[in-house]
Amino acid sequence: MWAQDFLAEHSADKHIINDSWTPSGPMHIGSFRSMVIHDVLRRVLEENKKSVTYLYGYDDYDPMDGIPVGFNGYEEHLGKPLVNIPAKTKGFKNFADEFISENKRNHQVLGIRADHYRTSELYRGGKFNDAIKKVLDRAEVIRRIYREVSGSSRPDDWYPVQVICPNCGKLGSTYVNAWDDKEVAFTCRKDLVPWAKGCGYQGKSSPFDGRAKMHWRVEWAAKWDHFQVTIEAAGKDHANQGGSFDTGERILKEVFGKKPIAAFGHEFFLLDGKKMGSTKGIVSPADAYGVFPPELLRFLIVRNRPSQAIEIDLTKIVPSTYDEYDRCQAAYQGKTDQDLADYFYYSQIDPAKVDGLVKERFSTVVSLLQLPSMRQELERPEVAPRVPFAKNWLKTYAPEEKRMAVQDKLPPVARDLSPEQKDFLRAAAAGWQPGRAEDIQAWLYKLSQEKGLKPGEAFQAIYLSFIGKSSGPKAGDLLASLNSGFVMRRLEEAAEKSG
Repeated sequence: MWAQDFLAEHSADKHIINDSWTPSGPMHIGSFRSMVIHDVLRRVLEENKKSVTYLYGYDDYDPMDGIPVGFNGYEEHLGKPLVNIPAKTKGFKNFADEFISENKRNHQVLGIRADHYRTSELYRGGKFNDAIKKVLDRAEVIRRIYREVSGSSRPDDWYPVQVICPNCGKLGSTYVNAWDDKEVAFTCRKDLVPWAKGCGYQGKSSPFDGRAKMHWRVEWAAKWDHFQVTIEAAGKDHANQGGSFDTGERILKEVFGKKPIAAFGHEFFLLDGKKMGSTKGIVSPADAYGVFPPELLRFLIVRNRPSQAIEIDLTKIVPSTYDEYDRCQAAYQGKTDQDLADYFYYSQIDPAKVDGLVKERFSTVVSLLQLPSMRQELERPEVAPRVPFAKNWLKTYAPEEKRMAVQDKLPPVARDLSPEQKDFLRAAAAGWQPGRAEDIQAWLYKLSQEKGLKPGEAFQAIYLSFIGKSSGPKAGDLLASLNSGFVMRRLEEAAEKSG
């Protein structure tokens, strides 16, 4: 499995794993990937008796650079630290707090165990003071690193921090242009960034104890130094040549005097082959929870190597994800394929309480929901846990070919059945007897063999005759759910009608 492979390359007796997220709006499940990747690494290390800490940070000192949907009237706060912006919903201390609370719930639901921190507390508590002094003292080195790593040129009067303007409260619009070992000189510029307009104030300020914030690439390296981080994964754009990882590692080495960490990039969730959240919209946690229980959501991430993109179109991937999960569960319970077994095991919310129940195939549950008189079947222990997810998928995402209904009249497509299929249906009508679904299924299979017809062609004849489609639920389930007299009449009609 990919987690063991990675840790074998980065062997150590102690690891500090870091992850972070900016609480600037509602979370989409693209952020779940790094959360789960890091949590799996933590579990593997713990099971191998290694010392490991998983840190998860909320970058609530970042400036607001966009307004989420539904937050009309927040334009005046653009450029301010997220933690300094008032909350929209009662009960939350500030703008960031509302989204942090949502993220913590996702951690709990997905079984992710991490020590949470807020970047604002690092700044306001003075824990970044030493780092701020270092990066200001070595601003020339950081300018050179930016130029050499990313080709990004910074003016000679550029310093790698921004202060909170004492006049307007904005951070994203301030430009620091001098440092005298005690204070920085700055201007709150009206045109520094396109998303925030500064007030024009000029002055000096101490950069310590929360009055200033390091630029994000510099701050990233400062976190690695402060927490002694050894592992961090992030979206692959950060890991590209000349990207933030390369910049951060150089700053970590040349400014903070530390060795590089095991930083690596992971692929994205895609919608129709494009990065989710760019041109294709998003899948929210609520969307995903509606069709996947938490362990299936974890599985979606665990089953794929971090270097593999994950298609997240809920119309397309849901039944196949359940099927693969069931295959991995079978490997775990049968002790056949260790990698498949690990994918199942590390998808469980609590590894001490592995779900051992073998459940009905998701596609079958979808079919049962659309059959008359199948309420009792839906209550079986192996079926019931998947009913709400199948019901929601069927209602919201299922493509037309997965939707079915028994037709009141013989579907026109049934008139084109082959002579062999009609002969099979004629024999089925003659021998029809109601009974249990599994008994009907076995009888139909035996009858197809007696008639020299491939089972697939025989069952297709039934599907075309009753629902007008070439595939469907188990034929035994379908016929057992219907009125016995109706079944006999439809079999006879389909056997005799011709195109």
